[in-house]
Amino acid sequence: MASHVISAGQSLSGNQTITSPSGIFELGFFTPGNSQNYYIGIWYKKPSPQTVVWVANRNQPVSDTSSSTLQLFQNGNLTLLVQSKTEIWSTHSMSTFSHSTVAMLLDNGNFVITDAFNSSVVIWQSFDHPTDTWLPGGKLGHNKLTKEKLSLTPWRNPQNPAPGLFSFELEQNGTSFWLFWNGSKTYWTSGYWTGKIFSLVPETAANDYIASFTFASNENGSYFTYASAYNDTFIRFMLEITGQIKFYVWGKGFTQWTLIWMRPNEQCDAYATCGAFSICNQQNASLCGCLPGFEPKVPKVWKLKDHSNGCLRKTPLQCNDVRNSTFLVIHDVLHPVNSESLTVENIEKCRLYRDLRRATKNFSEKLGEGAFGSVFKGVLPDSTAIAVKELKSLNQGEKQFRNEVRTIGSIQHINLVRLWGFCAEASKRILVYDYMPNGSLQSLLFQKNPIILDWKARYNIAIGTARGLAYLHEDCRERIIHCDIKPENILLDAEYSPKLGDFGLAKLIGRQNSRVLTTMRGTVGYLAPEWFSGEAITPKADVFSYGMLLIEIISGRRNRQGLDEGLESFFPIQVTNIVTKGEDVVTLLDYKLEGQADKDELTRACKVACWCIQDDEKDRPKMREVVQILQGVSDVGIPPIPRFLQRLNENPIEATSSQETICTSNSSA
Repeated sequence: MASHVISAGQSLSGNQTITSPSGIFELGFFTPGNSQNYYIGIWYKKPSPQTVVWVANRNQPVSDTSSSTLQLFQNGNLTLLVQSKTEIWSTHSMSTFSHSTVAMLLDNGNFVITDAFNSSVVIWQSFDHPTDTWLPGGKLGHNKLTKEKLSLTPWRNPQNPAPGLFSFELEQNGTSFWLFWNGSKTYWTSGYWTGKIFSLVPETAANDYIASFTFASNENGSYFTYASAYNDTFIRFMLEITGQIKFYVWGKGFTQWTLIWMRPNEQCDAYATCGAFSICNQQNASLCGCLPGFEPKVPKVWKLKDHSNGCLRKTPLQCNDVRNSTFLVIHDVLHPVNSESLTVENIEKCRLYRDLRRATKNFSEKLGEGAFGSVFKGVLPDSTAIAVKELKSLNQGEKQFRNEVRTIGSIQHINLVRLWGFCAEASKRILVYDYMPNGSLQSLLFQKNPIILDWKARYNIAIGTARGLAYLHEDCRERIIHCDIKPENILLDAEYSPKLGDFGLAKLIGRQNSRVLTTMRGTVGYLAPEWFSGEAITPKADVFSYGMLLIEIISGRRNRQGLDEGLESFFPIQVTNIVTKGEDVVTLLDYKLEGQADKDELTRACKVACWCIQDDEKDRPKMREVVQILQGVSDVGIPPIPRFLQRLNENPIEATSSQETICTSNSSA
């Protein structure tokens, strides 16, 4: 047996190991911590203490290595046997090319089974079955052929490498990594991949000097891989027992692994890190503790820092005697994901209707009015300006009130309006937002206004709005479809930075779902075709609305303006005709700008708008892709003319009838 090879018919047992050609990695039996159990694993040979990067039989250890063998059969199946007959673990692989195979440990830490005469024919490899560590050259993502996920799961505790409850996975149809608890509860995301960094992990920009990431998506699968920038530097990502993903480096001259960054930054931010009926306190050395009157459910594993079982009540609850029971008040608690309870902060800010009536001078300064209520300016005692939205009737306004609180109330982003308080007193339903001194985009684009938005401001508004939508669609714990993207709902702060507002019609989509059935909602002129066909709605409905909005930002006019003069005046038709023919896009620009615009940016914006309003949602880009194109990070091709616009051109009589039907549709829900 060569030092790094197990040939067909050979086996490994006892304290035998194989080592990669350069002596970087070693494979054999190991025992974690003070455990009496043994596992087949791969570890770094040189750095001390032992750093295990892969485990074969995670769920089924062996107790005696002398009677246990790791054997490679002629057909390419690698099996861990006890007493040569009981199968503990197997690759379940089989060569269809040859009856002669070898298993090799490579210098990148990958353990591969190949054809003995052609090493390029890989029958099985450990990189396709990662455990808690992601090594350079390894992949994380989705195998479309086998339908398998390539993800990380941590050890249960330092003495047990069985899979824990956390997982680090690539989003099914995107470029964001997610941390999950128990396969369903999301508690962190990396943000989308810009081509250079992960949007919510700025440290990955500095990683370029240590590691370079690559994303690939084809018919075989979609995945990320990465490479080390230096041959004499060891790097690795590890999903810890704590539920935190950590990036480690061991460079030349180092005496230990150095932590470069981790997410979440605080261990207590990992979901259910201490289990049920417990308290996680970052300031305590023990971190996890049980609530008063509770004790660890499994004391033995609790001492090993495996807190997943949580705590249980010392004395059973006496439900028939409530006099001796009370609620325990705990301060400074991080609330569960999607909690619908009011926080103490919100109650204090909105405790009485009369406080808001006083702040708004009896609702005297109206900023605007919508379908479900009016918005007034207010000033708090500390001189903070606020916008107060008073919803109309309780019956109609209640649904919008709850919807807004459920969606925007639990998220924050620079391009989303901030809801920092709300009140529900008797029949009154009020929402309190940051005040936006420059009003809505609609007032600056379409109304008589001494302020003319120059091209730079418009382009920044387009990018900021796209960023806000990308966050809602891809980076929230629960994805959100806004459902009513239009200039009236784009608010502008003092610096003319856009903030998406009015989430009264928004829809939440669980991470496990890609679309949702719902009643028609939104505003005519911005509605995607699928709203009228009764199909299930996806975030691509917002993309269509954004495309219509972007055309209005470019032109400074309503898309439907001039329809009385004929369908040829429908501005999206003019835009798509000019873009597809390669004609001068400056003719589409708002006349008030007098042709003053960056032509490259204008061309990108026109192309993006035309892609966004395609009939088939599959042809529309994702909002993160829109951001990348507008920023000049990605290229964009010439879009086809959408079919519904072609019909307007070719069949004006039939199209006019169709338009009249659409114009009279009930767009509220």
